Amino acid sequence: MNFVYYITVFLIITVLIKELLYIKDLKIKTQKNLMGVLILLAGILVIVIITVIFAKNITHYILGCVGVVLLIADWSKQGVSDRGLIVVARGKELYKWNDIKKARIKITDKMEISYFNTSNSKIVTHVYSTNVHDKILNEFNKHNLDYEITK
Repeated sequence: MNFVYYITVFLIITVLIKELLYIKDLKIKTQKNLMGVLILLAGILVIVIITVIFAKNITHYILGCVGVVLLIADWSKQGVSDRGLIVVARGKELYKWNDIKKARIKITDKMEISYFNTSNSKIVTHVYSTNVHDKILNEFNKHNLDYEITK
């Protein structure tokens, strides 16, 4: 096996460990919707098809499996942690609490929370279950985050 393969596996496993640490840090996870699940399944299907068609030995299959696990970990890591907001948007994964200026909460049958940075630019909108309403407000109050609630 060649050197490039080992470097690739090392880098992917390093990123996977980082993603798993983010998941471990989550206090409140986002609610996943059907479209997100379908896109995830499509991504997994593409990785599996590419792996089956082009794999020549066991190491290629292992790399494909690690790729699927990495995709699932990246998709499931969104939410609120003690360190801040963990997102999959705008090239930055962790917005610390002092990077977030305010949150706008829209409550219907679910909670849609739009987060804004210190320059009032929208970071991301996350959807949470209404069951975690109190936990989210406690986190916002704990970190002195301004928020407004609309219905």
